[in-house]
Amino acid sequence: MKYKGCPRCKRKMPLEVKGQCEDCKRNKYKYLKTLPSVKRDRVQKVYNNPQWARIRLEAIKRANGLCEVCKAQGRLKAGNEVHHIIKVANGNNHTHYDLDNLIYVCTKCHRIIEAMSLN
Repeated sequence: MKYKGCPRCKRKMPLEVKGQCEDCKRNKYKYLKTLPSVKRDRVQKVYNNPQWARIRLEAIKRANGLCEVCKAQGRLKAGNEVHHIIKVANGNNHTHYDLDNLIYVCTKCHRIIEAMSLN
């Protein structure tokens, strides 16, 4: 059997599995369940919109595929997640698809950013 790394956590998973590993999928749904239903619906609408796919690719291209936080600290590391500076759950329609509201980051930096926003 051939394996690949989960795009989010890099854990080993079978090549034929699409998307993230089961743990990362579970964590995503746990987060969504913590949101009030109105915010949850807003978040899901944004990420299921074709406009999100386009603006996400623009953010990745702008960063040349590198984590923007690591790069600012003098390290070259591939990014793998697009982060909303103003969260989708808290923002408005203007910030969801605004390239200036997005940064491309690695999983480690994304977790640090998210943890800081909880405080």
